Amino acid sequence: MADHLRRIADLASVLGARACVFGALGLRDPGETAPPKALEIARPFFRSIAPHFASRGVSLCIEANPAIYNYRFLTHTQQALEFVRAVDQDGITLQFDTGTVFADAESPSLAPELVRHIEHVHVSQSNLTPVEEGGFNHEAIGAALRSSGYRGWISAEMKATGDWRAAPSNAYAFAHRFYL
Repeated sequence: MADHLRRIADLASVLGARACVFGALGLRDPGETAPPKALEIARPFFRSIAPHFASRGVSLCIEANPAIYNYRFLTHTQQALEFVRAVDQDGITLQFDTGTVFADAESPSLAPELVRHIEHVHVSQSNLTPVEEGGFNHEAIGAALRSSGYRGWISAEMKATGDWRAAPSNAYAFAHRFYL
């Protein structure tokens, strides 16, 4: 996996990308390993690949994935932040996902400590429903990001929708309204 991730960093650098998100559930499933032991294994692994990402001007962004997706490792934003801080290496940053905030009923306010570590933001909702569908307080999170000074990339993340031709422009308009 380390070699594969280094190649991802190389490719991202050539393409001019600054952030790669490490959120794939299958690759991050600790199996029967208890979360504390998984963290003990993961920290040195990410420390070892961080310099390669940093040398390419790219960050590997750690994403929290909520338990509603049958996941049990780094399931809350605060846990992902603590992991990034424990790795403590340039090249490993935080990917902030609004869907995780909603799924885990996390506060929409963003502590300065959190914002300092964010390299990429996913605008999403629980279960990856189309972002423009109601029921989630994107306004509060968008206001918190704007007031924090965050100026990095923001992308919409959602499942395929029946109206796939209109979905990208709808998601863009929604993200622009609340996050930019």
